[in-house]
Amino acid sequence: MSAIQIYDTTLRDGTQREGLSLTVSDKLHIAELLDDLGVAYIEGGWPGSNPKDAEFFEKVRTLEFRHSRIAAFGSTCRVGLKPESDTNLSALLQAETPVVTIVGKTWTLHVEEVLRTTLAENLEQVSGIVEKPEPHKAPSTLAVVGRYILTPRIFHHLAKVQAGAGGEIQLTDGIAALIQEEKMLAYRFKGKRYDCGSKLGYLKAMVALGLKHPEVRDEFAAYLNGLK
Repeated sequence: MSAIQIYDTTLRDGTQREGLSLTVSDKLHIAELLDDLGVAYIEGGWPGSNPKDAEFFEKVRTLEFRHSRIAAFGSTCRVGLKPESDTNLSALLQAETPVVTIVGKTWTLHVEEVLRTTLAENLEQVSGIVEKPEPHKAPSTLAVVGRYILTPRIFHHLAKVQAGAGGEIQLTDGIAALIQEEKMLAYRFKGKRYDCGSKLGYLKAMVALGLKHPEVRDEFAAYLNGLK
């Protein structure tokens, strides 16, 4: 049976009610109590938002936790800035926590009406890629499907990458290096995804294609229905 891990936001969300204010000592004490309860992750706050949170992350490093890991909270870089120039992102790194939680707006309404930017600008900020991570280590819930259009510079990076997942030279690793030099955009779409990297996924994709193909779909459907 899989274990359930709790991600607690008391020290950030829990302090947003009217009339409630915690000192740094309060937050450190609450973190210790949450650790005693066995909470897996404790979100300490937003280190780039105010001096109190910055002080908390400085002092919490001196404490020893038996069960919990401290997380710093933040967001993707501000519109018009590069990640390396964003002070809030720098504060996340300076917090030196074992876990960082970053929120990003992906709904088109949020991008255009809240962030007041374009979809292309929002996608430009999606600037990392990794090959077949383990589910519990995946940096996001987004997946790359489809095809790439890459510049010739990709061959320079592929010549330098070491064997990765599966003992193979992975195109993904080359792209990860290329992203550090060139802007890369992605197209977000809704649709059915088939993993053609597996035999079963490939067969499912072929069946789905056959049932949609105007020249063979009727005969193919009849064939499938006749199988025992």
